[in-house]
Amino acid sequence: MYLKEIQKHRLQRGNSLLLFLTFRCPISCSHCSMNAGTEGACIQDFSLLGNLLTGVAGIDSLKMVAISGGEPFSEKRGLTLAVDMLYHAGKKIVLYSNGFWAKNSPPTWIKSILSKTSAVFLSTDQYHQEWVTEATLIKACQAVLESGSRPVVQILDFLPVVEQAKNTLQKTFGQDWESSIDMNLIPFISYGRASQIKNLDSSTEQGSTGFCYAINSPTLRYDGTIFACCQEQVITGEGPSCLRYQVSSASEIQQTLENIARDPVFSFLSQYGFHGLIQHHPLLQDISWQNSQKSCEICWQILNRLKKKNC
Repeated sequence: MYLKEIQKHRLQRGNSLLLFLTFRCPISCSHCSMNAGTEGACIQDFSLLGNLLTGVAGIDSLKMVAISGGEPFSEKRGLTLAVDMLYHAGKKIVLYSNGFWAKNSPPTWIKSILSKTSAVFLSTDQYHQEWVTEATLIKACQAVLESGSRPVVQILDFLPVVEQAKNTLQKTFGQDWESSIDMNLIPFISYGRASQIKNLDSSTEQGSTGFCYAINSPTLRYDGTIFACCQEQVITGEGPSCLRYQVSSASEIQQTLENIARDPVFSFLSQYGFHGLIQHHPLLQDISWQNSQKSCEICWQILNRLKKKNC
């Protein structure tokens, strides 16, 4: 599955979902926006997880499910359950990983997981490489390719690191490496441990473009919490309460996701952006919107006002 196809799914409301499987991760990168680590919170109730997955699997309009954390491969039982149920339900599965599991030859269970995915995002940059070497990243790419899936190398948009990664991929996979591997450039996100990094040697954070595509992709956390978007701060509990819902059954998750997809404020934000909503809604026209502001700052201001007015 090509990166462009994944992005297309994420832009269509109700078409995709992020399954946040764990806060646990075997490495502790200094720029982790989720504060993930070896002692991170993880799945405690597998019966609940099964109920949640049953609900997700039964939503016909849901075409793609991305699975992230933390590091999903640190949750062998939970990841295996999720991938098996979603795969047999006909969902396209996209995994996000740091590729730590490729240091040595991947065990059979990991190969089985990879074979059921449509794409695997593999993170690398100057911070990850302290824990996951370039050689391990290449082995992870090779394992994904051998499984029949498509690797997406995800990297901070910092030119020297990007060029180094491109050179490594070309050297390993040849001049036409882009025919089998995608590269996704992302901005630095200063949440979690990353907020302690002051002198960035990566691209500076981007202000708001007026649109937030995270609002198109709700998130289901392993404990039954549903978030109306997939933004890091929201998943860790920040932001307006109207972005969070608690469910425990298959029917509840299906109804909640349907409500989110039909929510008029979320739908308007998705289609017209912050500027469009501020410009046209009488309760918002005193809000001063600037390109330098982060999307979440504007979104939360809008939601706090409209949801309190039941708009």
